[in-house]
Amino acid sequence: MLRKTLAQALSAALLIAQPGGFISELCAQTVPQQTGSAVSPAAGIGAGVSGAVSPVSLNNLGVNSPVIDLGNTLPSVGAEPKLAPSAIPAPSVKTTIGSQDVSAAAPEFSAPKASARVERAAEKAPVKTAAKQGTRKAEVPPVGPAQAVANAPAAKTAEPAPERSVGESLRPFSSGVVPKLQDPFDTRDDHKEPSAAAEAASADKDEAGWADVPAEPAEAPSSVKEASLDIPPGARFTPSPEDWRDEIIYSLVMDRFNRAKPFTAWGDPADGRTRHGGNIRGLMGKLDYLQGLGVTTLLINPLTMSPPAGYHQYWPIHFMAVDPQIGTLAEFKQLVAEAHKRGMRIVLDVVFNHTGPILEYEGGWKYGSQPKKIKRWKYPVKPVELAKEEHFHRRGSIDDWHNPEQVQYGDFPGGLNQLATENPRTQDILLHAAKWWIKETDVDGYRLDTYMHVHPSFWARFFKEIREYAGKLGKKNFLVLGELYNGDPNALRPELQNGRLDAAYNYPAYFWDYGAIHGEAPTSVLEGSLNGVRAALGEALSRLVRFLDNQDKPRFLREGDPIGILRVALAYVLLSIGIPYIYYGTEQAFRQTPGADLGLDGYREDMFPEGKFKTPSSQGDKFDAKSPWYQMLSALARGRKAYPALSRGEQFVRWSDPNGPGIYAFSRIYEGKEVLVVMNTAGEARSAQMWVDAKLTPPGTVLSDALGSGASARTFAGEGGGSKVDIRIPAHGVLVLVRKK
Repeated sequence: MLRKTLAQALSAALLIAQPGGFISELCAQTVPQQTGSAVSPAAGIGAGVSGAVSPVSLNNLGVNSPVIDLGNTLPSVGAEPKLAPSAIPAPSVKTTIGSQDVSAAAPEFSAPKASARVERAAEKAPVKTAAKQGTRKAEVPPVGPAQAVANAPAAKTAEPAPERSVGESLRPFSSGVVPKLQDPFDTRDDHKEPSAAAEAASADKDEAGWADVPAEPAEAPSSVKEASLDIPPGARFTPSPEDWRDEIIYSLVMDRFNRAKPFTAWGDPADGRTRHGGNIRGLMGKLDYLQGLGVTTLLINPLTMSPPAGYHQYWPIHFMAVDPQIGTLAEFKQLVAEAHKRGMRIVLDVVFNHTGPILEYEGGWKYGSQPKKIKRWKYPVKPVELAKEEHFHRRGSIDDWHNPEQVQYGDFPGGLNQLATENPRTQDILLHAAKWWIKETDVDGYRLDTYMHVHPSFWARFFKEIREYAGKLGKKNFLVLGELYNGDPNALRPELQNGRLDAAYNYPAYFWDYGAIHGEAPTSVLEGSLNGVRAALGEALSRLVRFLDNQDKPRFLREGDPIGILRVALAYVLLSIGIPYIYYGTEQAFRQTPGADLGLDGYREDMFPEGKFKTPSSQGDKFDAKSPWYQMLSALARGRKAYPALSRGEQFVRWSDPNGPGIYAFSRIYEGKEVLVVMNTAGEARSAQMWVDAKLTPPGTVLSDALGSGASARTFAGEGGGSKVDIRIPAHGVLVLVRKK
């Protein structure tokens, strides 16, 4: 009972520590008049030149754009964010956008009609314009925007970071980098990746469903000796994508997404902690729905056999078997093949840190400094080579997440038994299984669960051996995505260098940007966040996975939030630098319902219509391809594909507001093409005048909205040179402005 209580308390801690209310209280303001910060016109690149680095002023610190050297300074998420470059004061603005016919403009990607009506109606609302800042004239570099590229100093790159040890970098902010204000993520008691830790709430011996574990599938190898890694002559495998930045990830929980008959359920179907019957065949039946949405990569939770209570499949008991409760190996192979026919990729979540709760120790579960004797095996783990004491740490459950020894050797509370991943023999078994899955299923990448808890020596072998083996199959760019649950970009840096991770979750931006995207903090927070992460990571910023929510964090939309902020949020994810990630249900405007004491289970509603675990926003059949949010996301995805700058381009902020919600604008520039993205986090129309790149978008250029709203604008010469544009945008509006062809 004590174990169960502890696990439930840890799950509750995750809920209590959400950033929404905290950031809202500090940053929400009543802004009587929109003022903003226009970024230096030279913060772009000239045609055919990459990396303009014109100096700008930042808190009286001389720095170079785009890679801003802020040392150890992190963005301050307060009433007056400190990282909002304001090189050019904002003059008063005109409102000329929206009147021009652009039927012959560059490719249009029609936004949903319902949304268009809302935006057009909002245009009639009073407009708050940027106020004059005294009588000072706009400052323009003498050579004009983007004119000094050839002689500009080289952009700084992030310095290499030392290798980490197990137990380090688990705090959202490292001890050497202290935020400027107290942050709830820095003081809580559960500094860990949540995917498995909080899952353990149902893992007690009487609740895992051991009596209902199905028979192991006959095709599953019981031993690594039965799992050949030889590549059959003539075997063909799907090559990797050229650049993962071009992909749009859609993440789902198999048990909750869709189910096809026959299915296997376990427990109360209205309880978020039980198995509801979603399966591989159900997912296969929705590939057309996903393809129409515009997503290109499906991120699927683990397939490995788990006890019934482990509906999420993060409690492996057989590392080389597809769980019969969700389908068969043959069905998964068919799913991968069908996805590949549609040009889609499959990334599989994998667990190497622990097994399900299979061990019972002599002396109980409380943590001890020495390995415990195994009293009994609750289930015979497979492959059989793992069924030895030497492959487990056997110290008992972690009860102090600030103790590096416990983090390194302890089981997650609830009984998830930690593997001895520093043991070369344990590594051999797990790496063999990882290679076998690639050969057998033709998957395109792995998401590495509980990354920071696995021994670094295991990862060193993993990166080398998995890439070599995948390369033999023609997968030269096999994705390795790490789950690093950490708000400090400096903690991510060593893991994204020296041939380690290809990509990682952008938790720094998630924590810092939460309030601003909700319209509860200044949009300069978004600029500060971008600059802070870029200062720490350099080019690796473009390899971070940007998300609004996921299986471990609450739904972005909360009860009472205006629905329009979802439009802004989707644009923020799809059009900002990085790899976009959409969590299932977001395209149908799922909202987080407060009050349910379910921890992470509460973020995983049934999407299929007959499901019983529903919130008000997820009721009924939610595979609606006509919903405005499905269509909005689809339009953004099409725009992202049509304009490579939106996936591969560098990002330059053109406007942000230090006083409250409002306009956030940035350019994405790639191979001599500029796309201007403008979004409005405020619940009322706003306008602003901003710089664009004078070479790529010179005065007189007509820009039209690629989302098909009909809005357009013409650039003009700024005072003293350069190129500027007037923007007017409705409440919670989004514009993707491209050159009219």
